[in-house]
Amino acid sequence: MRMLLVRMTVGLFLLGGSLLGNLAGAQTLSSEVQAFVKVNAPAVALTHVRVIDGTGAAAREDQTVLVNRGKIAALGDANSVSVPKDAQIIDL
Repeated sequence: MRMLLVRMTVGLFLLGGSLLGNLAGAQTLSSEVQAFVKVNAPAVALTHVRVIDGTGAAAREDQTVLVNRGKIAALGDANSVSVPKDAQIIDL
C-alpha cells in the first residue's frame, strides 16, 4: 500500500510539474492555482525513491529523480545525481 502511495505521489508530482513547466513565462501563480500546488520550485530532487520503468526490468532502489522546470532532467543512483544547490529536496 505504501509503494502504491509513493508511485501515485510521484506521478501526481510529475503531472503537476509538467503543467507548471508550461507556465514557464509566468512568475507567479494565481491564488486559485496555488491552492493545488504543493511544491513551487524550478528544480526539485526526489531522493531515495524506487523507480519502476514499466519495461519489465527490475525496480531500481535508492534513486534520485531531478525535475527541472517540469521535466525530468536526471535519474540515477542517489549518490551519483548532482543536485543543484537551489533545488528543493523531497526525501521519499
